[in-house]
Formats: sequence, C-alpha cells, structure tokens
Amino acid sequence: MAARLPTDMNAFQNNRSVGGPGLRAAGSLVWLAGCMALAGCGPAGPPTYPIAGVVTYDGQPLPTGTLTLIPDDPKARTTVAKITDGAYATEITEGEWTVNLMAVRETGPVDPKLKEAPREQYLPAKYNRQSTMKVTSPVEGGKKDFDLTP
Repeated sequence: MAARLPTDMNAFQNNRSVGGPGLRAAGSLVWLAGCMALAGCGPAGPPTYPIAGVVTYDGQPLPTGTLTLIPDDPKARTTVAKITDGAYATEITEGEWTVNLMAVRETGPVDPKLKEAPREQYLPAKYNRQSTMKVTSPVEGGKKDFDLTP
C-alpha cells in the first residue's frame, strides 16, 4: 500500500521539520550571536596620537573656547577639542593639520526676550577663518601650546 501524502501543506511541513520550534529558535540565537560578534570585527582605523596643551591670549589662559584641527588628508576627520581654563586635550592621526581657534564672550547684559547675553567671537581671524597655523602629528611629547596675541 502506498503512503498517503497529507493534503494540508502545514501538516506536511510539521511532519518534516527536524527538532521543532525550540531547535529553530536556538539556531536563530546562535546565528544572531555570531552576527553580533562579527559586527565589532573590522579594521580598527589608523593609530591616533595625543595632543594637549595650553592656549593663552594676550598672556592669559583662554577661559573657554574650541580648538579645531582640520586635516590636510581628506580621508582623516576634523577633530574638535574644548578649551577650559586654557587647557585642551585630544587625539589625532598622523599628518599635517590646520589649527583653528575660537572663543566667545558676553558683550552686554542678558536680553530678557532672548534670555541670554549677546556674545561675540573675539579672537582675530588669523586664528580661525584665516588661520595658517599648522601642527604635525605625532607631536613631540604630545604637547603643543598656542600663545595668541591681539
């Protein structure tokens, strides 16, 4: 006598599945764990080198500001470091970088409508939008100070 094939396709699939839903779920978890492990595997990128120092303006530490390092290499990423009490620290890849320094200060009382005081960027353009200052990384000793004049 010939074997009868089920007419319901779901019944056919259920009879043919090996291990049932529990084994399929476990297999899915193993696959997902493998994908997650591989997600972190890739090129680490180029090495970075520390650069830190003090920024002074007219002989005094810059109270607050930003130091932006713009790479000559178009493949490298621009790096921004916060300046606090004259000090900054960051890491950059090897190469030539243009240095851009910005600092703002309040120029009057708080405007009640805006709820803040008016501000101005007070460093001369030669230190930011017209900057030609350069730094080469890695920096010897990881230290580079900037003494700015008005």
